[in-house]
Amino acid sequence: MAKLRIERGLIKEAGLWLIRADHLSLVFQQDEFDNGRSQEIWRIVEGTRDTFAFGPATVGVDGVNVPNTLSSENQDLTGEALQKVIGTPYHRGSTILPSFSPSRSLKNRFG
Repeated sequence: MAKLRIERGLIKEAGLWLIRADHLSLVFQQDEFDNGRSQEIWRIVEGTRDTFAFGPATVGVDGVNVPNTLSSENQDLTGEALQKVIGTPYHRGSTILPSFSPSRSLKNRFG
């Protein structure tokens, strides 16, 4: 059965990590027995800050209409190279949501 994880990441741009500014990501792990070795294919949905030529910046979501993977969100790195950049799920503080039971439609969309 798949797992849904929630992860917290520090915002690196503009030194915002210095004041512990962060954002949350939802990560969809397709294989419950995967301990992070194939995390490059895990799907990710994360919050963004959308800016427009006219008008205020708004909060958006990246990865809803077009599925993103941890690899595609990190310069298409895979394997050990990806792990060096983002670490393992354990080191990122990834938390598995305990009551997640994926529906058939969610599996079709992300799986």
